[in-house]
Amino acid sequence: MFLESVYMKLTDGKKIRNFTLLLTCMYMVSYITRINYGAVISEIATDVGGKDLASLAVTGSFVTYGAGQLISGYMGDKIQARYLVFAGFLLTIAMNFTVSFLSNPIIMAVVWSVNGFAQAFMWPPVVKLMTEFLDGNNYKKTTVIVSYGASFGTMATYLISS
Repeated sequence: MFLESVYMKLTDGKKIRNFTLLLTCMYMVSYITRINYGAVISEIATDVGGKDLASLAVTGSFVTYGAGQLISGYMGDKIQARYLVFAGFLLTIAMNFTVSFLSNPIIMAVVWSVNGFAQAFMWPPVVKLMTEFLDGNNYKKTTVIVSYGASFGTMATYLISS
């Protein structure tokens, strides 16, 4: 596996490409599971009785995502980054699955706020992984490529949700 040691920088081009692809896919999926609620909010509003109530979940997610970034950054100094990413993914999968069965906008807001918090456990640890495994030049290239995951995720979300 290419995550041999926290102290070993990746130097093999194939391992760097695989690492970059993995992180890009991870970021794309995290972006899809972060913005998918907002992409279908007009349909949700129809089901729950108004856009004001439906948008409460988006606001809650935004707040908890921001607060979670601070907590994730702090915890990233104490816990291995891959565990934080894994925990964030498990929790966001659970919240995305759960919210699809809900119709009460308050409970949806709580669940989606937890999702926002879970989402915060992805980007800061990914940046830490990139700094641990990549030299300066490869870090710069990988950061740009991984950020494309957000664009791909946005396009996929709106294509799939329509």
